[in-house]
Amino acid sequence: WDDSRVAGQVGELIQEGRAALRVGDGAGARRAFERAAADAPDDGSVIEGVARAAYLELDFPRAIEEWERAYAAFRQAGDQRGAVRVARTLAYMYGSSGESAVMSGWIARAQTLLGDMDASPEAGWVSLNIGMFESDRTQKEKRFRDALDVARRTGDTDLEFVTIAYLAASLVH
Repeated sequence: WDDSRVAGQVGELIQEGRAALRVGDGAGARRAFERAAADAPDDGSVIEGVARAAYLELDFPRAIEEWERAYAAFRQAGDQRGAVRVARTLAYMYGSSGESAVMSGWIARAQTLLGDMDASPEAGWVSLNIGMFESDRTQKEKRFRDALDVARRTGDTDLEFVTIAYLAASLVH
């Protein structure tokens, strides 16, 4: 997340919310992001933070609703990377709940928005998400290896770690 454009108290609340998310404090994150939302109700980063807090608190319907709002806010602000991130997150959420048609729509949206951002870590995250729900083992491995390649080229260690875990699990199952 790059929120260099967000300053002042809202920026501080976003940082506070993210710190709470990193330690698994969903309630603390929710409070920080909801306070930020009082001053910046249409900010994609704030709305996305509320969604992540709801997810951590296992309130999946609210998480999905907030991520859909965050997607619209990022699109409105012209933040392609944020929109891709949220679209692929929504794809995961819908795929996890068995709604494969809706998942496919969100993945397609993420791929379209990626456009020529192939050098972005988001391209790897999208490949990872596609691989997670791929039924063909060969294609699943290809998607995971593509994600791993992007992770290593862009230095995204989170993507690298998660992709290695999924790749390893897929190779032994």
